[in-house]
Amino acid sequence: MFWQKFWRLHSWWLVTLGLSLGFIFLRLFKIETSLLFFNDIGRDFLQLWNWQQTGKPPLLGPQTSAMPFNQSAVYFYLLLPGYLLTRGSLLATIYTGVGVHLILLWSGVWWLRQNQPRWLSKFWLIVGLLILQPEMVTQQRFVWNPSFIAGWTMLAL
Repeated sequence: MFWQKFWRLHSWWLVTLGLSLGFIFLRLFKIETSLLFFNDIGRDFLQLWNWQQTGKPPLLGPQTSAMPFNQSAVYFYLLLPGYLLTRGSLLATIYTGVGVHLILLWSGVWWLRQNQPRWLSKFWLIVGLLILQPEMVTQQRFVWNPSFIAGWTMLAL
């Protein structure tokens, strides 16, 4: 009886904690052995370093590889806190991506718990698929232009 009541009251944060730990493990386990530092990430770190040295934020984001136009400078604004907190670590983009996704996960669970509890199980299913899907794991372990799309899409659903 006690465990059923306990589970009913606290299952939402226990499941979220388990998903968060799985997410962190799959993204950060032995990350330093799979780190490939070249081209785009070097350009991004140079932009962040220039911003840190001059105090002037970039006006444009990185150029896209598909078409010759620049992304929004918001890209650099998302990367800067992780860059500063890790003192310019090469893994700052991965830490930033993991941090943004975890904040979105916990925010989404908290909001659903408060407003739409019947959607929570569907949300966990989507999150579980995003956490375990091999292509997502590979993309988020790779330091080349971190993708925040999955987290923001998940939150939008």
